[in-house]
Amino acid sequence: MMAAHRTGRMAAPAAEDCFALLKQPACGLLEHCRKLATNPEAFWLPHLGFQAMALSRDWIAREPAMLAIEAICPIAQLGILRMPDHWVYHWHRDQDRQASINMLLSTDHHSHTLFGKSIDSTNMHCRELA
Repeated sequence: MMAAHRTGRMAAPAAEDCFALLKQPACGLLEHCRKLATNPEAFWLPHLGFQAMALSRDWIAREPAMLAIEAICPIAQLGILRMPDHWVYHWHRDQDRQASINMLLSTDHHSHTLFGKSIDSTNMHCRELA
């Protein structure tokens, strides 16, 4: 829930309302994903406007963070989604997947992650995660 300012406008969401840090360190999955994302011979499939690549469920047993998540809610599948440069994806609650974990894999460090609360059908207040 966002707090109203004296002007009556809503404030941007607090960072803690947008994401939670995983306390377990990465043990290879992030580097594996980076290699796949930058491999020109990797096989990508079209998926909901993205390019997608499935990952082996073996990563769940190898990554402490994935094991912790699996203990709370079983993970149905793992994968990477990518989109072209200069694209924006409107984050939303997904009705089909029930839950997802989003990680930004950036090779140029010029990506921006914004979370927001809609004001109306065309405007939102945003918070950028840096």
